[in-house]
Formats: sequence, C-alpha cells, structure tokens
Amino acid sequence: MIFRKRHPPPGAAPGALVVPTDAPRPLLHLMEYSSAEVREAEITDPDQIAADQPAGTVRWLSVRGLGDEALLTKIRDRFQIHPLAFADIVNTPQRPKLDAYDTHAVLIARAASLDPGRYLASEQVSIVLFERCVLTFEERQDALLDPVRDRIRRHGLMARMGADFLAQAVVDTVVDGYYPLLEEIGEQLEQLEHDIISRPSHHVLRRIHQVKNGLLTLRRGIYPQRDAIQAVLRRDSELFTTASLVYFRDAHDHAMQVVDVLESFRDVAAGLMDVYLTSISNRTGEVMKVLTVMSTIFIPLTFLVGVYGMNFVWMPELHVWWSYPMLWAFMLALGAVMLVYFKRRGWLDRDDPLGRPPRPSVSRSARPPDPRPR
Repeated sequence: MIFRKRHPPPGAAPGALVVPTDAPRPLLHLMEYSSAEVREAEITDPDQIAADQPAGTVRWLSVRGLGDEALLTKIRDRFQIHPLAFADIVNTPQRPKLDAYDTHAVLIARAASLDPGRYLASEQVSIVLFERCVLTFEERQDALLDPVRDRIRRHGLMARMGADFLAQAVVDTVVDGYYPLLEEIGEQLEQLEHDIISRPSHHVLRRIHQVKNGLLTLRRGIYPQRDAIQAVLRRDSELFTTASLVYFRDAHDHAMQVVDVLESFRDVAAGLMDVYLTSISNRTGEVMKVLTVMSTIFIPLTFLVGVYGMNFVWMPELHVWWSYPMLWAFMLALGAVMLVYFKRRGWLDRDDPLGRPPRPSVSRSARPPDPRPR
C-alpha cells in the first residue's frame, strides 16, 4: 500500500491517540548534560525524572517505541505537551513540519533506512523542544540517534550549547541518513542500466518499479522536511536561537542537496523505463530479422522442392541419374549465395553487439611519440 496512516475514527475528539497493537513498547532513555558532566540512565516511568532541573543543563528524554498508550499519555501530562501536537507524534505518519506552541515547539522529521532485506523503510522522528529540554519520539527501537549521544558523551560543542542545538543535531542526523540511501540507489540505477541493455527481462522491470517506489518514499520525506527546516530559519518559533540557526542552515543545505540528487535519480529511473521498452523492441526486431532471413532463404528452396514434388507423369529430370544430386547442389549454392549477399548488405550484423565494450579511440595527439629517428 502506497499510503497508510493511523487515524482515529471519524468524529473522534481532536487529539485522540491511535496506538497499534504491534508497536514496540517504549524504551525511555534520559540524558542530562552540561559542559562539566553528562548523566544518563534508562528509566521505566516519567515520574523517575526529577522535577527540578539543575541550572545550566540540558535534559533529553528519548522515547523509542509507541506501543503503550498509558505510558505515552503519562509523558504528555508530565511535560504538558499540547494534545494536538501529541496526536501528531503518535498517529504516524505525519507530514514533516514545524508547529509552534506557547511553551514548546514540535518538529516532525522523516528518517529513511534500509532494512535487512535491502528494502527501503522509513519512520517518523518527532522532536519536542522546550527552553532547556528536548523530547524525541521514534517509531522503532533502533540506534538512529546513537551518533548524537556519542557527541554528547565526548563533551564536544553540543555539551556547551542549548536545547535547540540538540534539536538541530537530531534533524541533521536524520537528513544525513539519506546520503547512504542515495549512494545505494545510484549503484542500483547503474546496475539496472547495464542489465537493461544486456539482458532485459521481467525481473529487471520489477527492480525498476522497486527503485521508483523507493524514490517516491524518499521524496515524501525530504521535500516537506526541507520546508520544515526553512520554517526554523524563518524563526517561526522563538525557542531557536541565533547560535543554532547557523547549523540549521547547514542542515537545510544538506536537504537541498538530497533533493537535487533525488530529482536527478527520478529522471534517470523514468528514463530507464524508456530504455527497457526500447531494448525489448530492439530484441524483438533482432529475432524478427533472423526469422525473416531464414524465411527468405527457404522461400526459393521451398519453391524448387514444391515443383519437383508435383505428381506429373512427364518430368524429364526425374529420369536422369544426376538430377537428384544436381538439385541438392543447386539449392545449397543458392542458399550460400543468399547468405553472402545478406552478409554484405549488413542484414546479418547486430547494430550494437551486446556485451562487447566499445573499442577505445586514441586521438592523434594522445598517441605516444614515435621513438624511431626520422
């Protein structure tokens, strides 16, 4: 199915949550860091979070998995997240966007990755930004944001910046995750182009459709994500400071680069379908040419056999002992002459010998100098 969204039944109250039964149970990971120290712990209940946050620290609560409505509701009430914003977080997938509220801002992002079967998978990453606190919600229990945690543990630049810089790091990690996918798709397109020219088949056609569907999934994620980052740069929320906007601009440049490459790949994928149809047509033409040549050679031979197969009483050639070998010699010579004629006309040659690389042409200026004295 191209699009499937979890949504409450028609007429439900705004902010109603729809939690699927097969969703993984949330795993809560809490980090509190500053330029001096980093504290982190795995927790099971939001009540374990201290009510008072130490001055000069940034708090990050990571929620991986959306399979417990009671726990999710408790997190919403603990941090006083707007019900409409929380519905966008839980009822996935949502369009990547930035929504600003009185005390917090919600940034929806779309991450993409390859599953073990080499199929494209995507998940929603939701970021709730407060003045000194960040909440992230992921659909799956994967290691998508582990690079951000490692940067914090190294006491680098992130440890000296505010919560908005942490939100930028999460967005930048999501956007940069598209680069390995584009490299993988680029290699697939190159291989598909070779397979289409050398051996077009229904299997290649299915692979083209898979690549096109993957590009469509990436387009749905990166285009609105670019617009969401642009909304941050327009200062639609005052929670984003000037210091982090410089890095958001870099993430926006990365998103624009992904968009450009994605558009190029979509054009290539659309062209591959035309190349496939052309290859099939050329292959059919080659088969028809061979059959036509064979039919043309056998037409006069069939005529001769048909003439001497008539049941007339008076046929003088039938009473001569050398007539039978003479007829065979004549038919073989006629077939050979026609083959030579077709060969000289170029009707037996392929226009493009498949699988044979073109002979490199060396220009006169590129040839090495003649060592012989003149």
